[in-house]
Amino acid sequence: MPQQQDPITLDIERPNHWAAIQSIPRMAVLGRLLSEGPHTITELAAHFGRSHQSMAYHVRVLESAGLVEETGEERVTGKRPAAEFCAALGAKKARIYVNPTSELGMHRFRANVLAVARYANDAFVENVEADLEQGGSGEGAMLNCAMMTVPAADAARIERLMREVSDVIDAARQRSCSAAEGGVPLLAGLWLARDLVGRGPVADFELTHAPNAKP
Repeated sequence: MPQQQDPITLDIERPNHWAAIQSIPRMAVLGRLLSEGPHTITELAAHFGRSHQSMAYHVRVLESAGLVEETGEERVTGKRPAAEFCAALGAKKARIYVNPTSELGMHRFRANVLAVARYANDAFVENVEADLEQGGSGEGAMLNCAMMTVPAADAARIERLMREVSDVIDAARQRSCSAAEGGVPLLAGLWLARDLVGRGPVADFELTHAPNAKP
């Protein structure tokens, strides 16, 4: 059985860590490296539809924060060999430290959650549209987000089912695999949609309240 890698860890109050994750493009790059393994800058630029210069900048910001590193390997993806980059320490997960008593930390955490939610919602819409364009019904994507007032018994059942779904998603993360290994990309949250447009996941952070902990 392969050895379990420790998560990448970051402190949202450290300037270089915050600079790395306040950008959704950088979160998406980190998410792809966590889920799919090493890539060259050329491969990342092609996947995300960005210029080589732009992608190199994002990778260097992640690298300066200690979230991304060179593998030491090179691969020909253009006219000459290019360095491969991977998530630091070969990690498959990322952990974020947030001090719940810190006004700055909580402000940044909420801003990050809002940005990721907007990204996920945009990705959901794009995937539904792509499904319809390919002749699908769009019913493969589920969206149900509403404020409701319901009987206590219904609330208890909904909460139980949501916990079960959360447990299933957590268990699935432990068995994550690439598309080449037969994996099916899913955007998971209050909605689920097949990733038809190649948005891919943003970095999936485990949250831990550790007021004095530093990576």
